[in-house]
Amino acid sequence: MASDVKYVYVMKLELDLNKIFSFSLIDIATANEPCKFTVKQEDHPEPSPDIFRLYALSSCPYCERVLIAMCKKGIEFEVVNARSFSDPPEWFNPKNPEGFVPVLRHKGKFVNGSRVIIEYLDDASSANSILPDEPKLRAKRRFDANRLESVCRVIRKTTFSNRLIGNINLLAMELTKAEQMLRSPFYSGDEIGLPDIVLYPFIQRLYMIQLVIRDNFLNNYMPMYFPKLLNWFNRMRTFPEIQLVKETEGEVRDFMTCKGF
Repeated sequence: MASDVKYVYVMKLELDLNKIFSFSLIDIATANEPCKFTVKQEDHPEPSPDIFRLYALSSCPYCERVLIAMCKKGIEFEVVNARSFSDPPEWFNPKNPEGFVPVLRHKGKFVNGSRVIIEYLDDASSANSILPDEPKLRAKRRFDANRLESVCRVIRKTTFSNRLIGNINLLAMELTKAEQMLRSPFYSGDEIGLPDIVLYPFIQRLYMIQLVIRDNFLNNYMPMYFPKLLNWFNRMRTFPEIQLVKETEGEVRDFMTCKGF
């Protein structure tokens, strides 16, 4: 187990994100938003104005959303990755009273919540836009992302031992909704956008479970009833920004020893 300390890495697009997160073994059962995030050691100096600093936990799908967005936009950023501690620094609670991650620090300001952070990044950096400029289409993408949040919540509450455990009927209903919403290669049309980034880390969690257990729903029901969703997932995995958050062999092994996520 890694020691309970705080690490900072300067992240550039060509670096392997798995190397950044590999030092910290996080129980997947804690990887839900909001994830607790506190810091044991003293605060780091204020980052330079041009640097985006992300406070995150490994294996957190909500943090992965932000990482995908940052990589898609080609933003240079720092990642502060830490486990949960009981003694946060004095500056942290006033800026983030609930103590949850992901949290973005930029130009002395703090932004909380994965979707809010993604939209902030899109406004702060014009490169490789995640949301379209046209108001009606922009609203549609936000609406679709919001609809997919219920899919994410159901997946988040689904656990496993030697099979899936949870409200499988509700999971099937939510995945049906996600399947029906796919009318293009991606939820955002012909390229990745906000709804795709919102959903991907959670479908990846189901994929990781499928790698370590034999479950009738995952192995038989999903390919039969959700072919568009599975094709979307496979297309997503070909993009560089997705490659950086794809599961590692170590993360799959961790799934084999945990009770849920």
